[in-house]
Amino acid sequence: MRIALPSMLALSTSRRAALLLRPSLRARSARRAAPGDLAVLAQRLGHDFADDRLLELAVTHPNNLPPSKHTRFERYEFLGDRVLGLAVAEWLEDHYPDEDEGTTQIRFAALVRQEALLAVGEGLRLQAHLRAGGRSPRSTRLDGILADAVEAVVAAVFRDGGYDAARAFVYRAWDP
Repeated sequence: MRIALPSMLALSTSRRAALLLRPSLRARSARRAAPGDLAVLAQRLGHDFADDRLLELAVTHPNNLPPSKHTRFERYEFLGDRVLGLAVAEWLEDHYPDEDEGTTQIRFAALVRQEALLAVGEGLRLQAHLRAGGRSPRSTRLDGILADAVEAVVAAVFRDGGYDAARAFVYRAWDP
């Protein structure tokens, strides 16, 4: 379902985030996978990884890594945030070329905020693949970990396939 972003902004945050996902992605994501099956996750992402270690790193939170590798997840989260921002900004510029910057910024913020990241993560069933230690699935902290992992996954796709692959993933998953 596609609705105009201005009317989307009038909806509740959780409803707005849920509507960011395309129905086809939600349907594909409903398939069950064995926890941790990264091949299934890669299929859901729509990217065939040349280096599966990149995806594995993206779903492994620092509390499950040796101290020497803690910064890698955080750097992927940082990089994924920037790649996501660029892809969304590019899409907005292409689709709303005459819109003023303030309105475009509101649209942008709606698409990159934590609630949107959570909706994408839930649509991908990313939580089943997270290696985040012994946290409760309903924990508020887990929401943050899931949102961070979505950004790290964007970075993993970028590192593996370049900007075009990452942009294609963002366009499919967010359907801005």
